Amino acid sequence: MNKKILVVDDEIDLVSMITLRLRANNYFVVSCYSALDAFEITEREKPDLILMDVMMPGIDGLTLCRKIKEDKELKKIPIIIYTGKCNIAETIEEKAKEAGADDYSLKPFESEVLLGKIKKLLAE
Repeated sequence: MNKKILVVDDEIDLVSMITLRLRANNYFVVSCYSALDAFEITEREKPDLILMDVMMPGIDGLTLCRKIKEDKELKKIPIIIYTGKCNIAETIEEKAKEAGADDYSLKPFESEVLLGKIKKLLAE
């Protein structure tokens, strides 16, 4: 059975690009465009991995990551956080780890690097 990945980002074009790439690599993809919706979707869909942006309207990806990692039924879901904001890129690794993320990436990311991170986390 294909692994299920939840992609959370408010940039619709980026979600579409990531979705196409993941589907081409035989992943089942669920997506949403806000962190507010993502928690409910995570509870319902129980994805095998979550890939999310830091900067989103409402609550940010770091806050969502903390909320998921505090939930006893969801905390084992691996999370990769990414950002393209230069002003926080220098500290994203530290902030992502503090929030409970399993890995991080900077945008724009190379597809093969991102796929490698996903494969590694899904194999653990």
